[in-house]
Amino acid sequence: MIKISFSTLILLFIASTCNKKNMTFYSKDDLNQFNLFTLEEAKQSVESGKTVLSLNLKDLKSTDIPSKVFEYKDLQKLTLFYSMFEEIPNAINNLENLQFLHAASCPVTSIPDEIAPLTHLKEITISNCKLNEIPADIGKCSKLETINFSKNKIKALPESINELSQLKSLNLEDNYLTELPDLNRLDHLENLNLATNELKNIEDDTFDGLDNLKILKLDFNKFSILPSSVTNLHTLEELHLTGNSLESLPNDLKKLVNLKKIFLKSSKKLTADQVASVKAEIPHVEIHF
Repeated sequence: MIKISFSTLILLFIASTCNKKNMTFYSKDDLNQFNLFTLEEAKQSVESGKTVLSLNLKDLKSTDIPSKVFEYKDLQKLTLFYSMFEEIPNAINNLENLQFLHAASCPVTSIPDEIAPLTHLKEITISNCKLNEIPADIGKCSKLETINFSKNKIKALPESINELSQLKSLNLEDNYLTELPDLNRLDHLENLNLATNELKNIEDDTFDGLDNLKILKLDFNKFSILPSSVTNLHTLEELHLTGNSLESLPNDLKKLVNLKKIFLKSSKKLTADQVASVKAEIPHVEIHF
């Protein structure tokens, strides 16, 4: 029998603890080299002594995500496409090293109210599903850089979304939003997509503080007027307003010194003379009308 001293056990414990603390986190592109496409592949990988870092599963027929998925504690990327599961369970919080969570074309209606344990989460996509609510404490996922909840049934945003100070891209296209909370603390946000919702009015100060916003998409809503704070978006490069009922455009668009393009197609109430007047004020900007 091999005898192991107490001091050796202590050293082994410290080494294993350090390994956990010093885990290597990979970029999304780098994780593609570790993609496994079935649970059988994942099982074989573990049996051969490898770590399961990225799972890319599709066509799951069960209405529940297989519980085995949540046993791979080192998983950093989880992708689920074209499947039948209806919810992302609380067990997702077991994946404490998860950085990228993608689900699309699944009848998902909910994700856990408490996802704060996912402290490494950088990107979450729940798209073309049936999601009707965003977790109230999503603001605690402080490393989030990208959110894509497009093509769902979301009617409101939690106020905590304004706490995501690292967020760079927020895509909420094709939902049922009628109003917005304050977004003025999202000072890293570069791309905001609110197209194809039910928005009629936005508070004047909603966009205050978006000091790095480059692309703003408000197409196919119900706007007749835009908030004056749009003209304070000094880094804005593209303003998408197609398919609204705008009666006028904000004054002082010339303040948007980085603006390159405005999209105004299918603007039922804007006249050619109004657009020509704006064009004269900002001749350097492409206006698509």
